[in-house]
Amino acid sequence: MSKLDKFRRSPSRFFADSPRPLLRGLGARLGRQLEGPRLHPFLLDPSAAAADSSIPLLAPLARAHEARLAARRRARIVAAGEPLVTVIMAACDAAETIEAAIRSILEQRHAALELIVIDDGSEDETPRLVAALAQEDPRVRLERLERRGGAARARNLGLERARGEFITFNDADDRSDPQRLERQLAALLAAPRAMLCTCNHQRVQASGRPLRLNGLRVQKSIISMLFRAAPVRARIGYLRPLRISEDADFYARIKAVFGAEAELRLPQLLYHAAFAPDSLLFSRGRVVCLQPGVYTHRLAPEEQAELERLHAEHARIARGEQDGYAPA
Repeated sequence: MSKLDKFRRSPSRFFADSPRPLLRGLGARLGRQLEGPRLHPFLLDPSAAAADSSIPLLAPLARAHEARLAARRRARIVAAGEPLVTVIMAACDAAETIEAAIRSILEQRHAALELIVIDDGSEDETPRLVAALAQEDPRVRLERLERRGGAARARNLGLERARGEFITFNDADDRSDPQRLERQLAALLAAPRAMLCTCNHQRVQASGRPLRLNGLRVQKSIISMLFRAAPVRARIGYLRPLRISEDADFYARIKAVFGAEAELRLPQLLYHAAFAPDSLLFSRGRVVCLQPGVYTHRLAPEEQAELERLHAEHARIARGEQDGYAPA
């Protein structure tokens, strides 16, 4: 991560990690101010934030600039033949959230997409809701696993059925910004040697209010990775059914095989991830609420050991000592 990216995501963390005592001391208060709801959007996406502001003269100028940038992105995508993007959504008993998640994909500015929803043995109304949305929009396809097999197995079925030139994921309780796919796709089309593109995400509570997790309001979204289907499936294969971090392992193997420069990172906040303390990720460890909207999460010792084992494995893959391919 570059220093600019680190500063954009968390000014307070940037100052706290500075080797200069003066910056650490003066930066704590400044960092908290910059991470406030009024100023932080300007760090993540200055032009869009200015366009949404009520500042006289600045807002209309910024909106015109944003329109020009959007037109350039569309022109690049059109010149590439409007590539099909496959969005894979694994779902298990997600009736309360899946409609909002699906509609956030169907409302994307890049309309050339297919959404494959893999129902992982749901016992609630999830399949019926998805089927109804598929009747409304033929871009939605429902695949069902009669017996529950876990997120990795469900996503792997999506990888097998995907027809898109580019592939990404979206969880059944998360929402994507309408510009997400257009921005990520345009960035990849402008960088032919890049393999994947990520954006930032923000954890949100059930009420929709954002929160701070482990000192951060905004973090890189691994699950948002948009990647080139053919080379990644040929060299990386599929997700592995691990104890933790199945999507992070898939992402790390892409970077280990193709090199760190294979990733493009967008600073924009384009993904909104649900925060559920009882989810698989957060239940593997200890979640503490320090105050309303502020949480910490620490992995259990056995999960931390597994994560360190995976990091060592990814290093061997990067050195060419181990194959990064995983079968379905």
